[in-house]
Amino acid sequence: MVNTASRTCQRNVLDYLSANYLDWGANFEDSAAMARDMLARITSEKGWIAALFSHAENEPLLRQKAETHQLLDYVVLYDALDRGIRLRLHLSTEDHLQRPHDHRFDFSTRILCGSYEHCLISPRQDPYSLSSEEHAIAYQDKDHPDPRVKLKNSDFREMIVRHVSAGSTLSLSNKAVHTVNTAANTASLVLRGPARKVRSMIYDRAEETLWWRFSAEKEAPSRRQAKVMSNDKLQRTKRQFEQLGLFDL
Repeated sequence: MVNTASRTCQRNVLDYLSANYLDWGANFEDSAAMARDMLARITSEKGWIAALFSHAENEPLLRQKAETHQLLDYVVLYDALDRGIRLRLHLSTEDHLQRPHDHRFDFSTRILCGSYEHCLISPRQDPYSLSSEEHAIAYQDKDHPDPRVKLKNSDFREMIVRHVSAGSTLSLSNKAVHTVNTAANTASLVLRGPARKVRSMIYDRAEETLWWRFSAEKEAPSRRQAKVMSNDKLQRTKRQFEQLGLFDL
């Protein structure tokens, strides 16, 4: 009975997602609003998140997209970027560093539990103007920052600060620079669109250094291998989601 109910739940959520299309490039505001509505629907239907996680756990292509990072871990629950949809389940780590950064894509997110402080940033100088794409591709992690980008903390002005708690949603364009300071055990459901630019940047305030992020296809094999979540880590992350009650939604 449980297995039948679980399969039905999984079919329902996959059918729902397959019926949607978001054209982020045509209209960010409309697509972001539609994405927020989709996130609200997914979290309101009991068992949908658990069903999606089970789907991702057993689908090889999705399984390889699960990643672990210093500030967060995430599992890709659904991937259809040709229709403007990639759904990820995020979990913050114990590191709560505020690193100004942007994204290659537009996205909307819904906080499921915990909270964070969200701050929009206005750089005094465009980091992209300081380092070409051809040069930047060699500097893709904190241990190898881009030597051409010599920015100071004072070059990143904090503009708008917002406290985001469970049940809240927000959307962000790929053009925006921001920081996120998470509380412990903060989980969120993120619906992102396709990449709108080739690279994005991360700035470390402690070291006053900057490095770049590119698509998986442009990453060095060693870096890609280091990011992919191990089977053991996936099971530990799954238990954390269970303990936080996310699979009871």
